[in-house]
Amino acid sequence: MNDTTNKLEKGDKLIDEGKFKEAITEYLELLESEPKNVEVLINLGIAYSHLNDFEQAFLYFQQAQELDPENPYLWLHLGIACEKSGELDNAITYTKNAIHLQPSYIDGLINLGVKLVERGEIEKALSCFELAAQLHPENPKIHTTIGVCYLNLGDYRQAISVFDIALILNPEDVIALQNKGFCQLQLRELKQAEASYLQVIALAPEDGISWYNLTCVYALSNKHSKAIEALQKAVALDSETKALAKIDKDLDPIRNSEEFIKILEERS
Repeated sequence: MNDTTNKLEKGDKLIDEGKFKEAITEYLELLESEPKNVEVLINLGIAYSHLNDFEQAFLYFQQAQELDPENPYLWLHLGIACEKSGELDNAITYTKNAIHLQPSYIDGLINLGVKLVERGEIEKALSCFELAAQLHPENPKIHTTIGVCYLNLGDYRQAISVFDIALILNPEDVIALQNKGFCQLQLRELKQAEASYLQVIALAPEDGISWYNLTCVYALSNKHSKAIEALQKAVALDSETKALAKIDKDLDPIRNSEEFIKILEERS
């Protein structure tokens, strides 16, 4: 293993550890002897981007671009830096460049999808994620993300189907279970929603929102004592659920009970 490879690996390891300034030191030392090393220039851009020093990040990305304008990895990370700096339109454009250069670029497709979601273009984002899933069908996180897109589009039935795929791949995918339970709750499939949220709570017992949603399931199922117990747990774990409880019509079946009123009147 030569000195260049050693320094690159050391710098990459420092970035993974969140030691960005130390990584920059390694890369700059290497750049002195190899000023046209595109990988080093890109990594410097990434490191400076992590430090929110976008002027320096873009400077190194530009140098890399001049040397290797058809490098999809460069365009991807230039897009990520633009997104972090608040330049969402440029971020989308640069990420599209990465995919144009490498149509099967999984990271590019996922990053583009995330940026499109941020811009509110859910259907376009869905196309990116579904293509990524075709290329990498065994990745449960991609399927979970697709499910969340369908959820945001209000297609709860399709969302559940996709969450089920994610859960086959990873039965302990808490995000998939949470969102599957939410879809089931919206469809008033209360037994199924209860089962989903109980699974979530078994995996993440400190998740106040899931306790709150389980409260809604119990209230709508006329399991009032269980609803009160779940609400007490939800409020203890996440005080913001108290504000939700004040206006949530799903809790109307228990709203006038003394226990419910007492929970809402207690100080956080």
